[in-house]
Amino acid sequence: MARSPTAASIPIALRFAPRLATVAMEARAVERPGAIVTVTAPTAWTSARIEAWLDWAATLAADLPPGATQWPETADPLAAALDRWSHRLAAWATALNVVAPDQAEAFADELRSSALLGHIAPGAQRPHGARIHPLCLDTLPAETEASPLILNDPEAARRVDALTADLGRARLADAAAVALAARLADVAEAVRRCDGPASACTDPARNPALARTAQAARAAGADDMAILDAISGRAPSLAGHTPPVSRPAAVGVLGERDLIASGDAELAARALLADPGVVLTFSPEDAQALSDAAAAPVIALDLETLTDADDLEAATRLVTLALGIEILAGWSDKAEAARARFERRCVVLALSGLDAVRRCTDGPHAAEAAVAWVSAAAAAAAADLSACLSAPPDSAREDVVAGIEERRRAAAALADPMAERASALFKTALAQAKKVGIALSVGLSEPDAETALRLGRTARPGLLTALETADGEVETILSPSVAETIRRLGGHPEAARLWLVGERTLDAAPGLAEALAECGLTALELEAVSDALATAPDLRRAIMPAVLDPGFCRDVLGLSAEDLADPDIDLLDRLDIPAAVRCDAEAVLFGHPDLSDWPQAPEGLAGLLAPQTEAQAAMLDRFSTVPATTPLTLPGSVATAEAARRIADAARSGRRAVRVVRQPMPRLRLPEAAPDAPAATASVPEPRVIERVIERDRTRKKMPDRRKGYIQKASVGGHKVYVHTGEYEDGELGEIFVDMHKEGAAFRSLMNNFAISVSIGLQHGVPLDDFVDAFVFTRFEPAGKVTGNDSIRSATSVLDYIFRELAVSYLGRSELANAEPDIDPLPETEAPEEVPAARFISKGFARGAAPDNLVVVPFGQDRNRTREAAPIPPAANGDAEPCPACGDLALQRRGASLVCDTCGAAPSMLG
Repeated sequence: MARSPTAASIPIALRFAPRLATVAMEARAVERPGAIVTVTAPTAWTSARIEAWLDWAATLAADLPPGATQWPETADPLAAALDRWSHRLAAWATALNVVAPDQAEAFADELRSSALLGHIAPGAQRPHGARIHPLCLDTLPAETEASPLILNDPEAARRVDALTADLGRARLADAAAVALAARLADVAEAVRRCDGPASACTDPARNPALARTAQAARAAGADDMAILDAISGRAPSLAGHTPPVSRPAAVGVLGERDLIASGDAELAARALLADPGVVLTFSPEDAQALSDAAAAPVIALDLETLTDADDLEAATRLVTLALGIEILAGWSDKAEAARARFERRCVVLALSGLDAVRRCTDGPHAAEAAVAWVSAAAAAAAADLSACLSAPPDSAREDVVAGIEERRRAAAALADPMAERASALFKTALAQAKKVGIALSVGLSEPDAETALRLGRTARPGLLTALETADGEVETILSPSVAETIRRLGGHPEAARLWLVGERTLDAAPGLAEALAECGLTALELEAVSDALATAPDLRRAIMPAVLDPGFCRDVLGLSAEDLADPDIDLLDRLDIPAAVRCDAEAVLFGHPDLSDWPQAPEGLAGLLAPQTEAQAAMLDRFSTVPATTPLTLPGSVATAEAARRIADAARSGRRAVRVVRQPMPRLRLPEAAPDAPAATASVPEPRVIERVIERDRTRKKMPDRRKGYIQKASVGGHKVYVHTGEYEDGELGEIFVDMHKEGAAFRSLMNNFAISVSIGLQHGVPLDDFVDAFVFTRFEPAGKVTGNDSIRSATSVLDYIFRELAVSYLGRSELANAEPDIDPLPETEAPEEVPAARFISKGFARGAAPDNLVVVPFGQDRNRTREAAPIPPAANGDAEPCPACGDLALQRRGASLVCDTCGAAPSMLG
C-alpha cells in the first residue's frame, strides 16, 4: 500500500508555526458537562468557539502506527486535542513515508498552529470503527451494490411509492410512540403523587387519578401489561424510536436533465418530498462523487483570514496532505464504507469566507479566482502524494486527467492574476497525473454549522460574527470585511448592524406596544415582554405564557390549561394582532436577513452585499469533483406540482445536484371537540323557564357571638393584605374584615368601610356570588403577583384577590384559582353519630374539602351528663365585642351601657 522507502518525501516548510508567537493567548474557564475546565486559547476566541473545539475533541482517534512514540500529554484539554490530532497524523505520515522522520514535528506544528491562527478547522472524525489498514495487505470485504434510484427505470414509480409508504409509517409510528410514552408516564406519575399506602396507590379502584390515566393510556394503544409496568415504575421509553426504512443510496435519485428540464419532474418531486435526505443528480459521475463525499474526511479553510495567495496555497497543500493521510489511517463505520473510502479516496475542502473575498478584493472574478487557486493547489498536492502513495486501485486515469484539464480551462478563462497562476499550477498537476495518476479526488464545499463555529462564524458568516466581551457576554457584530466595506463606501456600520440583528426593544416596534395594551396587557406584562426580547429567537417566543404571568393569561386572556401547556401556542394570533403590525415589528426587533433593502445603504453596496448563494454554488461546482447540492426551500404543505416546477427550473439552470428543504409545518388549530353525542333516544323537549321570581327575606341575620372563620395573610403586588372571615354555624360566610399595612389612612379606612358594607350585605341575604361577579377582574393598583396564598398566584387588584379567595373557599369556584391548592381531602371515614365537626371547623379555611368527613371523638366523658354553661363575664373596660348593628369588633362599655365606636349604635337603640 505504501510507497517504496527510497521515494522522496514531501518537504514541509515552517510557515504558520512562527506566527503563533504573535497571537495573544489567555487562560479561560469553560463550562463542560459536569465540570469547569481551564483552557489556553486565543484572546479573540469566544467561549462558544472553544466549546466547539472541545466537542470536536471527543471524535478524535488516538491510535498510532506500530513502533510510533506516544506524544507527551498536557492538562489543557484544547492543547491536548490539537496535539492528539496533529501528532497522530504526523506519526502516520512518517510510517507511510510521506513525510521524513526529521520533519514529522514540523508537520504537526504547522497543523496545530494553522488551527490556532484560525486558518483551518478539521471536521468531525470517527474515533474507531473499520478501515483498510494502510501498512498491511488486508483482504477487502465483498463489494455491495449501492445504486441510486434511476427515474427512467420501469420500477422507479413502485420504489418511490414504497419509499413514501415506509417513511409515512415510520413517522406515524414515532408520533404514536411519543404519545403512548407520555400516557404511560402519566400513569407512573399518578402513582408517585399518591399519598397513602402502596396497596391503595397502585389500585385503580382506590386511586381515581390512576384510573383516569390508565384509561387514557389504554385509549392511546397501551396493553394491560404496559400499564402494569408503568404502575410498578417500569414505564418504557418509546420516544424517538423509528422503525428501519429501506431507502435508496445516499445519492437518492438519478434523472435525465433534458427530461426534467422539460417539465417531466413529477416522479422526482415525489421522491425528494418523501425524504429530506434524498438528492437528485443528473449524471452517474456526480452521483458517485456525492456517494464518495458522504464518507470523505473534511477540513475547512477560512479564505477571509488567508488573504495572501502564498499563504492560501501553503494552507491548501498542508490540509490536502493531512486529508491524504486521514483517508488511509482514518476509520469508517462499516467494512463496506472502509472499502469504498479506500478505493475512491475522496477528500473535501470546505471553503469559508467567499463573501469576504468578493467584497474586499478588487476585480469581478476575485472570489472565483480564489476558488480556482485552492482547487489547483489541492490538485498539485494530490499529484505530489501520487509519488509517495499509489493511486487508487483501478482508478480511471483518463477521467481524472479530463477533470483537471476542464478545471484548468475554466481558470484560464477568468481575467484575474490569481486565476492565471491557478492555470499554471493545474498544468503541473496535469503532467504528474498523466504519468502516475493522482492519489486523491478533491471536492469543494461550504462548511457545516459545527465546522463553521470552530472558525468563529455565525449562522450568517458573510455578514455577522460573534465577539465576547471582557465580562463573558457574547455580542453579535458586523464581520470586519462587511464593516470595512460599508465604511469605505461612506456608510454607517452600526446602523447596518442594527438592521441585521434588530433593536430588541419594545419601544422600537411601531404600534406593537399599543396593540398589546389594547388587548389587556398592563405595564407589568409589557415589561416582561421587553425583557424577553433580548434573548428570544422570534416574536412568538417573546410573548408566551411562560413569559407572561400564567394567572394573567388564564383570567384576562382566557387561556385554558391546555393552552398554557402548549409550547407552540401563538398568542399574537389569539390576540388578533394585525399582520402588518406583527410583520413590521418582527423586522425591527429581530433584524433582516441581509442588507439588500437597507434604506441607508451607500451607493454601490447592494451589489457587494447581496446574497450570492447560487453564484457561490456555481463557483464550487466549476472547480470541484463533488457537485454542490442546491437546496430548494419549499413550504411544508407544498404540492407535488409546485415542487416539480422548482426542480425543473433548477435542471434548466445547470445545477449538478438538487435537494428539497421543506419548511416546518404550522401547528394545526382545531376547534374545541364537541362532547360525544348520546345514543339514539326519543327526543323529549325540555321545559323552558320563562320567568323565575325569587323573594328573599330582607331581615338581617345576626352573626353568632362565637363564630368560626379564618385569617388569610397574603401579599398583592408587594402590599400585605389580611382577610378575616366570620361564619354562621352552618359554615356560610357572614362577615369579612380587610386590613392592609403601611398604606395611607384614607385607603385603609376606605377598605375597612368597604368590608363593613359587604358584611352588612351578606347578613341581609345578598348572595356571595353577586359580590364575586361584581368585583373580580377589577383593575387598579396594587396588582400583580400574589404570594402567601396556595390557590391565587396573581390578581388585577386587591378586590380581585379578596373575592377570588372567597369564591374559592366558600363557593368552590376553582375556575377563579390560578394555582393548584395545597390542601388535599382526607379519605372518607364512617362518621360516628356523636358530634359533627362542621360545628367547629371553618368551612372557608378547609375550602369545603374536609368538614363532611370529620367527627369529634369524645375521650371518656359521660355523654348523658349535661354541662352547665358557665356565665360569660361582662367585657372588661377597653375589650371590644362585635356590634350587632354593623358587625365590627368595636362595641365598648361606656358606663352602664355598650356603645359601638364604629357606627355609634347602642344595644338599647337596637331593641
